Amino acid sequence: DVNSGVLGARYDSFKIKQPGQLPEDVRLRLESDVLYRRLGLTDALDAEFAKTGAADVVKENRDIYNRTSRCLTSPRLKTFDLGDEPAPLRDAYGHTRFGQGCLLARRLVEEGVSFVEVFSHGDSYDAGWDTHKAGFRDTPKLCGEADPGFATLVTDLKDRGMLDDTLVVWMGEFGRTPRVNARAGRDHWPRVSCCLLAGGGMRTGQAIGATNRLGEYALDRPVHMQEVIATIYHNLGIDPGTTTISDPTGRPQDLIENRIPIREIV
Repeated sequence: DVNSGVLGARYDSFKIKQPGQLPEDVRLRLESDVLYRRLGLTDALDAEFAKTGAADVVKENRDIYNRTSRCLTSPRLKTFDLGDEPAPLRDAYGHTRFGQGCLLARRLVEEGVSFVEVFSHGDSYDAGWDTHKAGFRDTPKLCGEADPGFATLVTDLKDRGMLDDTLVVWMGEFGRTPRVNARAGRDHWPRVSCCLLAGGGMRTGQAIGATNRLGEYALDRPVHMQEVIATIYHNLGIDPGTTTISDPTGRPQDLIENRIPIREIV
């Protein structure tokens, strides 16, 4: 799950369980005039609550209600319906949650959504990429779901002239052990991992850094994860050296410690 952290509740993620279907919690179950009457009553009750010293909380909740009501009555909800996409393109993305999720991500970006995250959990196995066992069985299936979705997303964005303005990031939390364990799986390995960046006006088409033959550790041009984050900030036009307020006490906190982007691609 993705939450908004210090940004506040209005930036919490909007979760979509099944791409191609209108999310259950945005279906308008009553007439719009009834909805707005109820919101009016809520405003009156909130106004009384605000007088008790909760004005900031009321304002934040009211903003959420207003944005939610606009969403519920918006004609742009058709974005979630993938039925008007050409069948060959949907086939290219792959008829999996991840593949169709990548297609939905492209549609959301077209509608102006600034940040979309698509999880590759795997349709076949609950463990997803956490392949502590049966890796020789599960990994090919996971790759078969992830590869066409990601590749088609990049190609689709490029064909539509959107790739230079869209940063696509493929990454996980850590790598997997270089050696297979006794259960034919691979465990957690934080010493080395990989990340793929596409689009965003970067100098792409490069492989930066390399591991030793067994993938145990970085051998050539190690890239720290904070360099990746600094690169993302840089491409978004956010100064990696920005200091923010991390909690209600007013304690300042740097966005990131290592503020130098990956020099080869920015």
